[in-house]
Amino acid sequence: MDRDIWIRIVAILRRLDRRIPRTGRRPLHPDILIVQMFLWSVCFSRPQSWACDRSSYGMCFRPRRLPSASQFCRRLRTERVLDLLQGLQDELTRLGGPPMFTCIDGKALPVGECTRDPDARRGRGSGKFSRGYKLHAACAHDGRILVWHVTPLNEGEQPVAERLIDHLRPHGLVLADGNYDSSKLFDRVERCGGHLLTPLKGFAKSANRLRGMAPSRQRAIAQWESAPKACRWIYGHRGTVERSFANLVNSGDGIIGLPSYVRTLRRVRRFVGAKIILYNARLADLHAPRLGALVQ
Repeated sequence: MDRDIWIRIVAILRRLDRRIPRTGRRPLHPDILIVQMFLWSVCFSRPQSWACDRSSYGMCFRPRRLPSASQFCRRLRTERVLDLLQGLQDELTRLGGPPMFTCIDGKALPVGECTRDPDARRGRGSGKFSRGYKLHAACAHDGRILVWHVTPLNEGEQPVAERLIDHLRPHGLVLADGNYDSSKLFDRVERCGGHLLTPLKGFAKSANRLRGMAPSRQRAIAQWESAPKACRWIYGHRGTVERSFANLVNSGDGIIGLPSYVRTLRRVRRFVGAKIILYNARLADLHAPRLGALVQ
């Protein structure tokens, strides 16, 4: 863990801890400590019990008092701890400002074929059929992962993309591959004030097909027919999301597969969300290395 990145994360957490109201009596182990312990264990891809061992910490982060493993796992499921994690994700994505354009894509997170995970489903990912989960994400032009969702691998990309669009509500260009060529998705993006650009699976020539098609997709067909070179040049920027997934996987604290102790949909979502927080924090440190505005 880079020291500057950790200082940035802690500074944001302290500000969120003052902002989010508490209910009930103050616990022995603060919520901010639980979040820091969880992020520390996820950074090193270790199980939650590892975070409760004092020998797991170094000079960058060394808490004075640690909860037991059962207390730690129980506190991770509390509402305020989850609010801190969500607030940290939102603060990190806002640091880069509004996106110039947005890219949507999905990435398979396979598990072993002999797993007993009841939530893992069989679906297509990475060129073959396997069991596991899928990360659906919307990325900004600079690689920030703005919104994301994890589903079983058999769920389609288009319905999940509609939910991402409803949450993100982009007001600019949205780029996606041919799997997202859907009249519903074109219409959903336009209602939110954006414009979707995807490779079209087929051009509808008949008048009946065009009348039943969303007006936004009709305009997309006209754009590909009138200016194909310009559309291909704009669509070439969709590689941003591929690079984001590559950086998310290839970094030292990235998602190098799902560990054997991360199973069931709830735990996979929490693990992947923490990895995305660390990834966005690394990008924030790269683009704005000075911490003065955060510490104040």
